[in-house]
Amino acid sequence: MPKIISMSLNEELLHTMDSAQKELGFSGRSETIRAAMKLLLDDYHEKNSMEGIIECVMLVMHNQKGEDAVTKAKHAYEGVINTQVHANLSKGKCMEIFVLNGDAARIKEFYGKVRAIKKVENVKLVVA
Repeated sequence: MPKIISMSLNEELLHTMDSAQKELGFSGRSETIRAAMKLLLDDYHEKNSMEGIIECVMLVMHNQKGEDAVTKAKHAYEGVINTQVHANLSKGKCMEIFVLNGDAARIKEFYGKVRAIKKVENVKLVVA
């Protein structure tokens, strides 16, 4: 039986969600939130089920002030980094692409360290 929960969202997030709801064709906010939760939980389960030797790509977006912290994290995990590409973007943004290969536990650590950097705006990990 479905349970009703309540939640608080700031105006900006609510506006963005309502726009996405209309654009993506969801029937209401509840359906939109359920779809978002499913994506979040699918990603969570995928990351938690990683084990053994894996190959993946990690995309990192950060502002230029975050570059030192990303570089420090990168040096601590050089053993799982096959390739790294850095690009300076407009508006003081940077993009890093890491091709990773190695122990899943070590890659999860690296992913977590990068996600924890305050100047990092977005991190995506795509497992092959």
